[in-house]
Amino acid sequence: NSKNGFIMPYDIWKRSNKKGTVIVAGQKDLAIARTKDINAITITGGEGEVPKLFLNDFKGQSIYIVYDNDEPGRLGAKKVAMTLKPYAETIKIIDLSPICVDKGEDLWDFFMKYQKTKKDFVNLINNTKEFDEEDYQDAKEIIYPTVNLKLATSQQYLNKTLRSNIQVLATDENKFLMPTAVEAKKIAKVGETESTNKMEVGEKKYWYFDNNKLKDLFYLIDSNLKEFQIKTNLKSLIRVPKEAGLSLTINAQKPVYKCVVTDYLEATNIEDIPEEYTAYSIDHKLESGKKYKITYKLIPHPFQGNSLIMIIFDIEESQDAVSNFKLTNESIKNLQLFQATVGETLNQRINKTVQKTKSLVNADYNDLLLKIIDLWYHTPLLFNLGNRKGIRAYLDTLIVGESRIGKTTTVQAFQTTYNLGARIPLNGHNATIAGIIGGSQKGKSGYQTRAGIIPRNHKGAIIFEELIKADRNILKELTEVRSSGWATITRVNGTISWPAFVRMLSLTNTKVEGAVPKPISSYPNGIEILVDLVGTPEDIARYDMIAILPGQGPGSIDPFFVPEEAYSTQAYRDRIHWIWSRSPEQIIISQDIYTYTITKSNELNKIYDSYIKLFGTETYLKLLRIAIAIAGYVVSTDETFENIIVKKEHIDQAIELMILLYDNETFRFRQFVKAERKFSETDEEAVKELQKIWQQNHKILLYLEDYSTANLKTLKGVAGTDDVTFNSVMSGLTEQLFIRYAGYDIIPTERFRKTMRLIDRATTARFI
Repeated sequence: NSKNGFIMPYDIWKRSNKKGTVIVAGQKDLAIARTKDINAITITGGEGEVPKLFLNDFKGQSIYIVYDNDEPGRLGAKKVAMTLKPYAETIKIIDLSPICVDKGEDLWDFFMKYQKTKKDFVNLINNTKEFDEEDYQDAKEIIYPTVNLKLATSQQYLNKTLRSNIQVLATDENKFLMPTAVEAKKIAKVGETESTNKMEVGEKKYWYFDNNKLKDLFYLIDSNLKEFQIKTNLKSLIRVPKEAGLSLTINAQKPVYKCVVTDYLEATNIEDIPEEYTAYSIDHKLESGKKYKITYKLIPHPFQGNSLIMIIFDIEESQDAVSNFKLTNESIKNLQLFQATVGETLNQRINKTVQKTKSLVNADYNDLLLKIIDLWYHTPLLFNLGNRKGIRAYLDTLIVGESRIGKTTTVQAFQTTYNLGARIPLNGHNATIAGIIGGSQKGKSGYQTRAGIIPRNHKGAIIFEELIKADRNILKELTEVRSSGWATITRVNGTISWPAFVRMLSLTNTKVEGAVPKPISSYPNGIEILVDLVGTPEDIARYDMIAILPGQGPGSIDPFFVPEEAYSTQAYRDRIHWIWSRSPEQIIISQDIYTYTITKSNELNKIYDSYIKLFGTETYLKLLRIAIAIAGYVVSTDETFENIIVKKEHIDQAIELMILLYDNETFRFRQFVKAERKFSETDEEAVKELQKIWQQNHKILLYLEDYSTANLKTLKGVAGTDDVTFNSVMSGLTEQLFIRYAGYDIIPTERFRKTMRLIDRATTARFI
């Protein structure tokens, strides 16, 4: 009547001061081993049973597991080794099959049939390799296979303990405390009824929760169970349902947390409908939005129509292609494909790589479009600069293009090739603040906190499509996440924040007039397009790269175009996994490169600095981010291939790219800056002209000097003059760039304020 998982002979083994322990399969093997003066034990319940209650007893031990020569024996030995690996100092699995050749033969046969000695056995142990980390992971995969959640419900895996890479969609705010070891003791006989007095006074019975009793969890927590119901259920689990005169003592308890999980997919679309499971996690609190590799079993819930519920009893770090990336001879060969060959310039290397990507999209799309999207993809998370640590390295990118230029097709092709990134349309019901950022909602058992798509893609990449159709509140939240790197929601019991270091690429058409997007060619410059789409100058300034791409003319895409052959998919994945897996310490930027970048940034700012900060105080950071992406794109590294090394040529290429993006016939940023500076500078001619206006009507100028905005009606009331004079004054102010119009508002310019300080206010005589 013993329980499974007990150790025999436990007391003798514990008194032994021998460090080495031999675990054998069954009492017969135990007996023969003990007669040979071997410090042997066996575990009740047969091969593969593990001593869950005694794991700490194996700390610091050298363990030698001897199994029968058959498949159950081999599998059972791996399961025991896998369980004891975190506790024991060393583990070896002893294979008897070279001597005990017949199926099912064991340690008894080793000594009795084949007449081997203890010395032979010790030699066998010494010549056996240690059960190492690689063996441990292999054993885990055999005992608890890794599958996705869709496959977990297939006939092949039903009722099995499995492992899956999951992401937590939501966490329940309720926490539960579950009994895991309970003692029932008969303390008194109650009445004369035999059915309620089967136990003797003083007799004890026990119940322990383990992985073979997972369904018991449903009878002990949640499901609106009352205390008396839990007590009744415990008596049933101990198998004394009607016994009277009992005392129940809870000897051990564990916390249980409730959540909702789904498959962790490295590349997703919002249209995808993933598997979702309600899960109970024993002793481990899973956080909303985070990714884990879990060990679990799907159990039908007796109170919910036998719906499958996940019970998680072990967690570890999630395994994905980026975190698992390792430099091997094969991956290094793939990385070398992207490096410049002898005599090849950086421009030529980049152009060659871009041309090959046309094979991925199978079309002759705009080179700049392909380059911008690919550079955005190929960015690490963070970099260091001198004493400054953890600076954002990933590029925040916006592409505005007219329809049919290949934005979505290119993104989909890259997403398929790299198997990374989430593609999210921002229109209509597809996008809400709760869905994008996260939210807290009331469920049957209390409040549930659900992470949105951004925090769920922490350290990943998101492609936002149709930015122009996004709700303004969503754009506001996106701006906050982009600037802070955190996604924050307000709950009933306070706020919660998730890290959200996410590469973001926004794709959009121009603003719609009626049902048709406004042509790019109808705008005077790119700034007007961005103000229409993004809004405020500070939000525009947060983007590292902005590309405005007009539509291509009819027939500009050759239907018979044959692109250059692309590299292998594995080569592309090795490069992007290499870049994404680089730590800040592995992004090498020398002091000379930093100094050079600052110098070049100052030169750019002299030409392009504006109140719209596409350039400005952070120009050097934008250049460094683009340069890091370029260095990764062409695999600029050292002989170890561990580091991304930023060079002067990468900074120059970044400068060239920024100028190409903004100083062209479509964006016309140079012309915009030149025109804008006229509103902020003054000269002798401006003083002369404003002096004339002062003499015409100084009241208007004094009012404008005192206020940041005005309107025609107010100014006309202030002027107190006839329409002809008033119109003459307003015309002069407009013509001389002393005011600008924003809708119905009139805004005095910096040129006006500077010039007002220089005019002669002593005379107010009307100018004739």
